[in-house]
Amino acid sequence: MHDIGLKMPYFLSATLTFKPSQSFILGIVIGIIIIAVILMVRRYIAATSKLRKLESKQETFKNHYYQFLDVLPVGILGLSQSGEILLRNYSVKLLTGIEIQGLKDIKDMNCFTESQLEWLIQQIKQPGPNREMQVQIKTTTGIKMLLISVNVPFDQDPDLPSAYVLIQDQTKEKSMSALLQQQDKIEKMNQLSAGVVHELKNPLSSIKGYIQMLDRRLEDPSFVKLAMSVLPAEIDRLIIMVESMLNYAKPNALKKEIFDLKKLVEDVSRFFKIEMSSHRIQLKTELEDTLVFSSVNGIRQVLINMLFNAVEAMPAGGIIEISTKQVGNRVLLLVHDNGSGMTQDQLERLVEPYYTTKENGSGMGIPVSNQIISELGGQLGFESVLGAGTTVIIEIPSVSSEEGI
Repeated sequence: MHDIGLKMPYFLSATLTFKPSQSFILGIVIGIIIIAVILMVRRYIAATSKLRKLESKQETFKNHYYQFLDVLPVGILGLSQSGEILLRNYSVKLLTGIEIQGLKDIKDMNCFTESQLEWLIQQIKQPGPNREMQVQIKTTTGIKMLLISVNVPFDQDPDLPSAYVLIQDQTKEKSMSALLQQQDKIEKMNQLSAGVVHELKNPLSSIKGYIQMLDRRLEDPSFVKLAMSVLPAEIDRLIIMVESMLNYAKPNALKKEIFDLKKLVEDVSRFFKIEMSSHRIQLKTELEDTLVFSSVNGIRQVLINMLFNAVEAMPAGGIIEISTKQVGNRVLLLVHDNGSGMTQDQLERLVEPYYTTKENGSGMGIPVSNQIISELGGQLGFESVLGAGTTVIIEIPSVSSEEGI
């Protein structure tokens, strides 16, 4: 009997191995790619949704921002360096009367004069804050006084305007300032009334004397000749003094002109003789023949204010010295007293409206004077030592300055 054995196939004794086909591998790769794409699409959709929400919020914020700009009482213009208008608010129309729709360039703002536009165009090219110009324009609602302020950031952002122009209405402030100036002048006129009467009395007495003697000495040719030369001069003197005080008392604009500062100081000093003598105060002057380019009435008002302050600072009497000095294209008018002086805190607050150390003071004399000198292109300064006195420095453009050319 034969032993019949089953021989196992040779491959069953070998290690079992799996050899996937290429199509199977490709299917797996494609599946992975599809899953990745689906995840990317989902992420893209989520990101797009968030972006849309951000854009919606940004648009809402932008609308609120422009609404906020439109309710501001200050006109705002955002400009490129060439003068193109990139941003504007509704107050620009309210203040200037110009229709802002279609307003593309600063040169289109015909409410400004050519020289004012040239100033604006020049300023928007120069980095720096708060370059200011006051203008008067005529609108359908009347005359307006506007303060134009130019601000150019030092660090420029290409997505933002390179310059900003702010327009503020100062019509009410100017009217109030004019009213306060007039009130201040009337108060000073009342205080100077004794000096004014005294100055008028002198030429009137001289005229009266000559007229009385003329009746008795008409046959004296030398006396008649003398009277005919003196009387017209005394009458002219009266007219000049009366006109001077009338011009000072009435409200008027600060008209600039060339005039002799020495003569103006001497005229004001005459009216103060009675006031100063009653307070045991001696007035000394050291004046040069100096021509200045400013407002006669403006400088007269400031000088009167400063002299009254000096008198009030010396209740026991003292000395007031007025002098002039040429410094470059400026003239310094100095008023020095040896009165009570001021502390540093008082000095720093001098130009604040309504600030006063006097019992019955209005606190407006110095602020009004400071505004007048500022509008005339000068400066008002003070130096003081407590217990030693005060020096007022009034800086006025001379005729050689740019303003007077």
